[in-house]
Amino acid sequence: MEPTTLRPPFDPAEFARESERATVPPPPDACSDAPSISVEVVDDILVLVGAETVPALNVALDDLEWFDLPPLARRVLHHIDGASRLDEICSKAGDSLADAIRLVEQLAREGLVSCR
Repeated sequence: MEPTTLRPPFDPAEFARESERATVPPPPDACSDAPSISVEVVDDILVLVGAETVPALNVALDDLEWFDLPPLARRVLHHIDGASRLDEICSKAGDSLADAIRLVEQLAREGLVSCR
C-alpha cells in the first residue's frame, strides 16, 4: 500500500514567495524583550586563576553550542556551576588543573566566564 500524500495546511507557492522576501531590521524605537549583550575582548586583561578560583558562566549553557570550543572547554564548562572551585571542577571533568587554569583564563578574557 502506497502512503497517502496530504496537501500542507498552507499555500506552498505563497510560502515560497514570502521566504524569498528580504528581511529588514526592526525600527530603532521598537521595544524588545531580548537582553542586550556586549562582550568586549581586551587582550591585556590580567585574569588571575588558581585552584581556589570559582568560575561562573556568563552565557547560558545551551548557548555554548554556538561557540567553536575544544573538547576540554566543553568538558570543563559543563561542570561550572558558579559555586564549585576550579580544582573540584577538574576532579569532576577528569582534566588537569594546569590545563583548566589556562582554559579559564582564556575564557574569562573572551567574556564567556567570570571568576571570583
